[in-house]
Amino acid sequence: MRDIIIHYLKKIPLIFLLVKKSYYSLKKIELYFKKYQDREYRATHFRKQIDNYLNNRGKLNYEKISIKIEREIHKRTKFELKLTSRWWLLFIRIIDSKKGSSDINKYINELHNETLSLPFTQNSSFALLDIYALLLEYRLYSIGCIIRSQSAKLVLKEGLNKTSNKNILKRYLSAAFEEAKYDELQDPLERLIAIKRDNDEIFLVDLLLHKIIKRKNNKKIIKDEYLDRNYLEIIKGKSVAIVGPSQNDLTNGKEIDTFDVIVRFNYKGENKSPKKYGSRTDISYFNGANTRDLEKNIGKYLLQDLKALVFKVAFKGDKLNFKYVRRMLLPLEHCMLDNSPYSLPNIIADLLLYQPQKIKVFSIDMQLSSKRDMSYGLMIASFWDTYYPRAGHDLYSQYKFIEYLYTNNFISVDSKLKEILDVGIVEYMKELQEVYLDKALYKSN
Repeated sequence: MRDIIIHYLKKIPLIFLLVKKSYYSLKKIELYFKKYQDREYRATHFRKQIDNYLNNRGKLNYEKISIKIEREIHKRTKFELKLTSRWWLLFIRIIDSKKGSSDINKYINELHNETLSLPFTQNSSFALLDIYALLLEYRLYSIGCIIRSQSAKLVLKEGLNKTSNKNILKRYLSAAFEEAKYDELQDPLERLIAIKRDNDEIFLVDLLLHKIIKRKNNKKIIKDEYLDRNYLEIIKGKSVAIVGPSQNDLTNGKEIDTFDVIVRFNYKGENKSPKKYGSRTDISYFNGANTRDLEKNIGKYLLQDLKALVFKVAFKGDKLNFKYVRRMLLPLEHCMLDNSPYSLPNIIADLLLYQPQKIKVFSIDMQLSSKRDMSYGLMIASFWDTYYPRAGHDLYSQYKFIEYLYTNNFISVDSKLKEILDVGIVEYMKELQEVYLDKALYKSN
């Protein structure tokens, strides 16, 4: 029908031109409003406003700035915030501080204590998650950890009702998983299935949860026949090493090479450090950016000897030169509270569905450093110079998931990652803050 209408409109050029301009104008308006649906975009927007206020070095009034930001958050989220004036005062004092100021640690400690005393139950989980995202924009991970923990509890407290839509059901499901309320998972799962949208993904969520969690009602909605049979032959009953890109002083290469299957991230055909990372590669998982690079430069990389190439997004290039290509299963997209998982948890979840005998993770530091081994083409090095963890890939959710798998013996890890997981989420977020805060928060003058 659309093509027919266009065909006849083209016969009247003037009208066709007017309709075309109107169409694109409406699309621009639609995109303008849609962009604010993304929490990370809203956080960036709030930060720009705060920075603009602070850069206007006239008579600064922190109270007025806080009121303006609270109003803007309400405008964009439709939820009011109930934070104390002292909380805002300390927050803005911190981000307006000069590098090396002797008062920084004092303000951070005071903000930490003030955050603990906030009236969380008077806020909505949605609004708190926006504040959390804003704190991450300024690399205040330790403060954000308190807000983030409370927001998940509020999601459960807000609960479900008969009219709860798909998004609310998914938020409740992810919060129940995160807060270890495993007996509350089945209801949102079954209701999501009944909606008959994204059923494939919800089936996979149920299959994953069935494999890793003991529930009172441990009813599995689907059977393992949903899985790719060829990949099942590669993984089932095998020992699997997942080797990440983090640089460290560990020499795990010999141990890595003993595994039946060695998995790497965004592998491009070269490994210059076999003593650290092992000498073999059997499977590589590719994120979206590296998938597109592979499509454009298909003849550049030596990947023909791999047992499988697994892509997060659809691979549109020539598959003839590869033995086996498949799409990654992404159940974790529905198990993370208002964010999307990084490569590692996605890869682990995908592999667990295929019943490996064991999984061990090497060379992962959970973003506690910006040093990456670039020998097999992860990202351009300059990316890591400006990179910092943000709300779109919330490390709080990622940590909680990997910690759960580690604590319950679904995975083992090398000594570096063990140190990180043993300290717990609160200390981990403090370490993130120590790594990133000084690099990006304070004024250089």
